[in-house]
Amino acid sequence: MDNVDFEACKDFGINIKNTPGMFGKEVADIATGYVIALARQTFYIDRKIREGDWPKPVGISLNEKVAAVVGYGDIGKNTVERLRSLGMNILVYDPFIKEKISSPNISFANWPERIDEADFIIMNCALSASSFHMVNSEIFPKMKDGVRIVNVGRGQLVEEPALIRFLNLK
Repeated sequence: MDNVDFEACKDFGINIKNTPGMFGKEVADIATGYVIALARQTFYIDRKIREGDWPKPVGISLNEKVAAVVGYGDIGKNTVERLRSLGMNILVYDPFIKEKISSPNISFANWPERIDEADFIIMNCALSASSFHMVNSEIFPKMKDGVRIVNVGRGQLVEEPALIRFLNLK
């Protein structure tokens, strides 16, 4: 919805409706696919095979790894369900959640508490004034070495220039 020019639509008599729940499962599939691909290095393997190499990748198991899921709406809930089935422990960040479920491998925290525990950070919240660049130069040093970030929300959730500067320091 953040890419819709509401004033132009109003001027042309175009009705705009939010359709929550329409693509939560599909986007969660994509987020989970990225997590698996990063853990098993399938992007690297594909690139190397296309270059004529036959690499011996060293991936990681997802079992018992920690996924920080930012946003617990339709996409977030579906992502959590998929990641739990892989044996992952989940940290959920969402200031708008009123009812926090009780589960042995799901816990809720306030951003960015416990971010240093995350092996994966999955951004799937809406872009707003409070989420703009929430992953930024103050957060990067708090993250675990080797953390993987998946952003299926909006690009501006991650401050890309700060990310590039931080990666160049490593």
